[in-house]
Amino acid sequence: MRICLSFAPMLKKSYIVILLLFVLINSCKTDFNIIAPYKQTTVVYGLLDPGSTVQYIKINKAFLGEGNALVMAQQADSINYPPGSLDVSLQLLSNFGQVAQTYQLDTTTLIPKDPGIFSNPYQVLYKSKPGDVSWQYNASYNLVIRNKSDQTTLSSSTLTVGAILDTTDIRPGPSEPINFTGSGGSPKYQVQFIAATNGRLYSLIIRFLFTEINIATHDTTFNKAVDWNQGTVKAQHLNGTEQIIFEFNRADFYTFLESQLTASPTIKRIANAKPLDFIITYAGDDLSTYIDVNQPSIGIIQQKPEYSNITGGIGIFSSRSSLNLYRGMDNDSQDSLINGQYTKSLNFQ
Repeated sequence: MRICLSFAPMLKKSYIVILLLFVLINSCKTDFNIIAPYKQTTVVYGLLDPGSTVQYIKINKAFLGEGNALVMAQQADSINYPPGSLDVSLQLLSNFGQVAQTYQLDTTTLIPKDPGIFSNPYQVLYKSKPGDVSWQYNASYNLVIRNKSDQTTLSSSTLTVGAILDTTDIRPGPSEPINFTGSGGSPKYQVQFIAATNGRLYSLIIRFLFTEINIATHDTTFNKAVDWNQGTVKAQHLNGTEQIIFEFNRADFYTFLESQLTASPTIKRIANAKPLDFIITYAGDDLSTYIDVNQPSIGIIQQKPEYSNITGGIGIFSSRSSLNLYRGMDNDSQDSLINGQYTKSLNFQ
């Protein structure tokens, strides 16, 4: 399972749940009006990344009305608050729990929404101002949303995750070339690092970077990539002292490349100088719980509990961050990439 640290898939899932409810309501044939008086419900998704210069908060509204729910879902004003109708701010708290600084968020409609059931590509996001602040690791933040029309207020709070640094405590270390052949050692390889403070759920993707050249057309594509997903690991504690370990079979790297790339005599490939990007992504405790609760049901009982940490609305406000470790391959691994039984036909040079 790949951890979802972008809020878009989670948002889609909640939209689908809401939409199915409306489809069910509209499909019922009764002699009375089952559309209750409209009650506004605000849906919030915000994941603070202290390693990013800009923070984004997604705020939508649930809709209910007579007619086809699929048609209503395609109307932008059914799910988006008009720009300027909400006052959204982030508050940094001091060690004593008092508001030390308030940051007002602006609206942006420049980031298009992916195609789907709900209105797209137009969407309203709330963003911090670039360069406005240096966001802090291991800090407490409040999210405050005020609806200007009815003066209602929604709120939530979170602790941001700590930082994982690229130091000698990490394996693979900064100067350690990776061996995928297992020559002279174990057939398995372990990626190891110390957990971040306030970090609960960790994922690892090994991204392989290369240049691809079409010999026939002379077209060259730099920094092509394939992602090798290593799954997730959950920390038992949040104090930042636990060792996190991902383990995989070294030789599986080559069979993975064979399955992802197309062999062609007209395609030549060249691995980057440091072709391996170990992408460590990690989530705060609330986001980890939200992901767990929203996993597909596999048992007989399909009813699942709901989870939200938004006061006055529904959704999630939590934290996430990531670290990229760029590493090289040793000579044996490069030779196997070029001449090995699984990847020789891929024409690496």
